[in-house]
Order: sequence, then C-alpha cells, then structure tokens
Amino acid sequence: MTITTSKILTAMKLVFWIVFIGLLIKPGALLLNYFISLNSPEVAQNVYLGLDLSALYAASLWQYTSFLSFLIVVEAMKAYLAFLAAQILTKI
Repeated sequence: MTITTSKILTAMKLVFWIVFIGLLIKPGALLLNYFISLNSPEVAQNVYLGLDLSALYAASLWQYTSFLSFLIVVEAMKAYLAFLAAQILTKI
C-alpha cells in the first residue's frame, strides 16, 4: 500500500484548515472579552488566556486597550499565517 503525494497534500490541507479555525478562535475570544470588560471591569481579572489584567485596567484604560489590541493582533497574525499556508496547499 503506497501513499501518493496527492493524498499527503490533501491531508496537509485539511490539517492546515483545522489549525486555521483553531487559531481564529483566540483573537475572537480576546475581542469579545475586551468588549465585555468595558462594561464590567471584573472580567479583566480572568481574560481568555488566564491573564489577570485587572491591575492594568485599574491603572489606565488606554494601556489595557493597547495591550489587549496587541494580543489580538498577534493572535490574528498567527491565524493569517495558517490561512496563507492553507491557501498555498490549495493552489498546489
């Protein structure tokens, strides 16, 4: 029983799409946590990734927003890289 190249590429394509969807959940959850924490600051004590940003939120809303924006952009860039990898495998 031989495994052909097309079967391997199909499996890799499927894996990359699953990774892309998995990585896309993190920035969405962080964004949702941010908007919820604007209305109730208690949420900043337990952000999605287990971070306690309540001290940062109490110190400055601007710094809290900047830090969470940075986290969201980093996680979104990871998801975008997985998307590009899936697109490359789709075009092969």
